[in-house]
Amino acid sequence: MTSQSPLSSDQDTRDYQTAWEALSHLVLKEGKSWSGREKNCVYLNLGGEGRFANLSSNSTVDYADDARSAALVDWDDDGRLDLMMKNRTGPRVRFLRNLDESGHNFVAVKLRGVKCNRDAIGAQVILEIDGRTLRKTLYAGDGYLSQSSKRLQFGVGKADRVDTMIVRWPDGSEDRYPNLEVNTRYRVVQGSKKARVIRATSHLEFANLEGKAPEPNKQSSNRAVLADPLPMAPFPLPGFQNPQRTVESLRGAPVLINLWASWCNNCLKELYEFQQRNDELQQAGLRVVAMSTDKPEDLDKAKQRLEQFGFQEAAGHYPPEILEAVHLVLKEVTGGVKPFVLPTSLLLDAQGRLAVLYQGPVSVETLLQDAAALAGADSPGQRLKALTGGQTTVPWKRDLAGLGKALLQAGFPQTGAAYGAMAAALQAGN
Repeated sequence: MTSQSPLSSDQDTRDYQTAWEALSHLVLKEGKSWSGREKNCVYLNLGGEGRFANLSSNSTVDYADDARSAALVDWDDDGRLDLMMKNRTGPRVRFLRNLDESGHNFVAVKLRGVKCNRDAIGAQVILEIDGRTLRKTLYAGDGYLSQSSKRLQFGVGKADRVDTMIVRWPDGSEDRYPNLEVNTRYRVVQGSKKARVIRATSHLEFANLEGKAPEPNKQSSNRAVLADPLPMAPFPLPGFQNPQRTVESLRGAPVLINLWASWCNNCLKELYEFQQRNDELQQAGLRVVAMSTDKPEDLDKAKQRLEQFGFQEAAGHYPPEILEAVHLVLKEVTGGVKPFVLPTSLLLDAQGRLAVLYQGPVSVETLLQDAAALAGADSPGQRLKALTGGQTTVPWKRDLAGLGKALLQAGFPQTGAAYGAMAAALQAGN
């Protein structure tokens, strides 16, 4: 904790607000995590005496997700509680189906209030079994931003009957139900003399479905289509033959800016594929500009590689001080939640705007499809529809002013001023 919450409205809150702004920046802009992406944990109660065993690995829930919420529900109605988890980042929802084969028994209870609230929130169910007492309370929420099933479910081990079930309702009244069967789902209405049996609603196709691994993703890159293309015309693109070159000089046709390094095997494989199918890329009107990110001492080796692949004419080099500007652009596009990886490629349209970002190797097939989508679109809506396959996209408000300010602070006065001018023009137009 960096600052304690104010004790009253009269207290100076500047330190508190500054702390929250810093934390928000770490989480939203730099992709940091409150919990450090710790692995999920699950513990086994060893008899109710305060002893637990860590079964995280055995139960396969120990994903290193940035998890936030968990909810229990018997999804397939087979008497075994399944787990649904909500993460801050992908996968946003993870479903873990319970396939325990211990053969232990259960009792499930669905409550309905009459004189208290209808959902019976606050009610307590007590099971007396062979001298043991099990109890659960029905809550409106049982975790951070989560609500488990309102059907209370008890694991009763090898017990074959429930001696007595006691329901204590929120209004203080109490109902008792003796001699109940296990492996049964009951519906209990406040004041009723009998607990009604609920039939299982298991979907047999789902319940009997064997686990199946998802189909491998043939496209190894993270492909991001920009709903609002980012203007790149003023951005530096230093070439070996023209160190002062900017993206502006390449406007008029689609361009692929490929960030690579001579030590990166995936980069070399990608450039080799570009070389083998360069005729197809040229027919599509797509020009490849290979920008080395090598250290200055490795630049000769990078130039040799470019000559081997035939991309030396338009190629260039991003030294570390200019590569920082690239990082700022990627942060604006991704929200700062993804690390910089090689290779990374930026597909620009004929107006010099960033339309698609590829983080990781991208196939020539994907490039040809995206280049065709850019060339065949007559409007921004058609372009976006063609690039996304008709999927719905969420509009993104581009922060050109923020990008310009960040570039100025990083030591890029001309580029930063250009983005600041774009932001001012857009604001004046609105």
